[in-house]
Amino acid sequence: MPPSAAPRPPARRTVHPAATATPTSATVALSREADARHTPVLGLQLPANHAGLLLRRRPGEPTGWGSASERRFIHILGDRPGLSFLPVHQAELIKAANALARLPPVRVVVLHPPGASPQQTALALAVADLLTEPDHPRVPGTVTSGTPPPLNNGLTTVRHDIHLTTAGRTHDKFVWQLLATGQLPI
Repeated sequence: MPPSAAPRPPARRTVHPAATATPTSATVALSREADARHTPVLGLQLPANHAGLLLRRRPGEPTGWGSASERRFIHILGDRPGLSFLPVHQAELIKAANALARLPPVRVVVLHPPGASPQQTALALAVADLLTEPDHPRVPGTVTSGTPPPLNNGLTTVRHDIHLTTAGRTHDKFVWQLLATGQLPI
């Protein structure tokens, strides 16, 4: 028998962010009270080693983002209307997040630093949805992170103790909200 050829290395695949087809069975609430508002935690597939921002548009906003050259950087997340991922250099995450949160179409911005798990980012998205006031285009979008943001960013951060319920069990977790000047709670 002739010797077999050496195995070929697997082809490199470019991983683009996508969303799973259905929400997970997990929900999140800001308190353990019986009447606390819960929201589902989406199952997301995001690049674990690439920094970026998860964006949620306000309801009723057009599906596109600016010009064709701007849209080429934004990945629409599959069947998640209004949800997009924007790759951003790690050093620019907080600056870009706060700039985008001031744009009228943006409702929520979630930091996704390198090394953050998709589950941490999905949890921060769910908490941002709970924290976001009823849609008003003059109110800046909510900025959250599933990992502790750096403290030298000049912004105020609020650590929210949240309650993640999955498979009938509740787990205590943390999500951080970044507040720009003028957003400080009274």
